[in-house]
Amino acid sequence: MAFLQKMPDGYQGNLPDYDDRSWYAGTVSFPDIRGDRVGYLQFFVDVSSHRNQVASSAYILYAGVVAIILAAAAFLFVILRRADSNISTRLNHLHYLAYTDPLTMLANRKLFADRLMSSLKMAADNDRMLAVLFLDLDDFKSVNDSLGHSAGDELLRQVTRRLNACIRDGDTLARQGGDEFALVLPNVDSTEQVAAMAKSIIQALKHAVIINGREVSTGVSIGISLFPQNGTTPEELMRNADAAMYMAKASGKNCFSFYTSDLTVSAIQKITLLSELKRALSQGNITLDYQPIIHGQNGKYSGFEALARWHHPVQGYISPRTFVDLAEECGLINELGAYLITEVCRQIHHWLIQGFDPGYVSINLSVAQIENEDFGEFISSQLTHYSVPADMIALEITESALMKNKDCTVAKLTSLGKLGMSIWIDDFGTGY
Repeated sequence: MAFLQKMPDGYQGNLPDYDDRSWYAGTVSFPDIRGDRVGYLQFFVDVSSHRNQVASSAYILYAGVVAIILAAAAFLFVILRRADSNISTRLNHLHYLAYTDPLTMLANRKLFADRLMSSLKMAADNDRMLAVLFLDLDDFKSVNDSLGHSAGDELLRQVTRRLNACIRDGDTLARQGGDEFALVLPNVDSTEQVAAMAKSIIQALKHAVIINGREVSTGVSIGISLFPQNGTTPEELMRNADAAMYMAKASGKNCFSFYTSDLTVSAIQKITLLSELKRALSQGNITLDYQPIIHGQNGKYSGFEALARWHHPVQGYISPRTFVDLAEECGLINELGAYLITEVCRQIHHWLIQGFDPGYVSINLSVAQIENEDFGEFISSQLTHYSVPADMIALEITESALMKNKDCTVAKLTSLGKLGMSIWIDDFGTGY
């Protein structure tokens, strides 16, 4: 709609808006006969409805832009939060891998060392006693050798559950590697309290576990060192607890022993050597020499005798009598014997592939190996695994060992002989 506004003659300047609802549209002047302007017509257009529409559109556009900006900000926030969460998750996972044993979910050696250090500092600051327990499962290797590593892993997991049920809040239990565990007991009041913990652990592991439908029994030997009596550093306490653990092994296994400062030098040397022997076995540093057995009449070889050899990195060559007797005394002979049998079977397999016939190879046995109820099954499994004929193996046992438990030993040797292996009596006539 247009509106006419009469302006006075000679009006100059901008024409005002008609009102706030209309916009100025234009003017028309009216001249007289002389050409002078005598009036104006000013046009205004009512655009109020259009103004509302424009304002509404502008508001919608503004709101849309704001909404887009907010949505983009929210999206960016979510992306950043998710990225931060993923980074945190990955960092936590890396921390978990760095400080946790993947098989048992216990603390690993690194985390245990950190916890032991902090516990020692608190014990020193508060003038409190602390105990370190070193645990080693008895005859664990025989489970691995006879039932396989998966059975050994399952045994470790079940042992871990039983150990966790024994410890207190604030104690740190860790797997050191293989079948070895370590435990820190902070804030202990007496040696009796520590002994009670060791007894509860031995009792918890006393009962057999079921693995693949079979009962598997294991025990544990525990060595204990105390702060500050037996050391003030993590290294001293761990070394002395380890030494005490071997004293427990030597005492018949499945028991515990406190470290004592009055251990003789020879006992410490024996414990140290046993620890190094165990490490040499786990690292494959015990080797075998094959001594040919020569026929006296024709001078030809008829077989070989496998002889264990240990070249110590510091002490050099160590007599087999020394480390074999030590293994028998401290309950490591089954591990040593199983290792040697496996190595012999592997070597025979290698010879046969190369086309060399060694005849037979004799292996020395101890009574402890024969008394192990899984020994026959173990040696049969190794023969099968390496495709070695049973008649290529001769088992040697000394006369003195045979006579310790004659009836039982003869019965088991007879069953082994039925598998096709030869049974030899070594040192015959020297004692009986």
